[in-house]
Amino acid sequence: MKRAQEHDPHRHFVRRWLPAMQRMPDTWLFPPWLLPPEQQARCRVKSGVDSAVPLVEVATRATKERVYALRDDPAEVAVQASIVKRHGSRNRSAESFSKPRPVESPAQATLDF
Repeated sequence: MKRAQEHDPHRHFVRRWLPAMQRMPDTWLFPPWLLPPEQQARCRVKSGVDSAVPLVEVATRATKERVYALRDDPAEVAVQASIVKRHGSRNRSAESFSKPRPVESPAQATLDF
């Protein structure tokens, strides 16, 4: 998008080679997938049909929907609670912690000639 704005600031190239974009307002020409639905209807442009939707945005949206669906799943909530109970508890006994290993200091380099 940034590169398109730098190389085609007056939007001549886009409007010439993408006929559906001729009806788009200048402010929405480079990010047409963000055009609100009511404005899409007014311009007779359909995002995803007349203009491509960036694959990263599509994948991100689908992934977010799956993650949010998992948050509501009771089985997943129970798994998360068990993980927090096991790894996030501050009330562990002293025996559960292993003794830290002593750190050996590196051998000092000598400059004996």
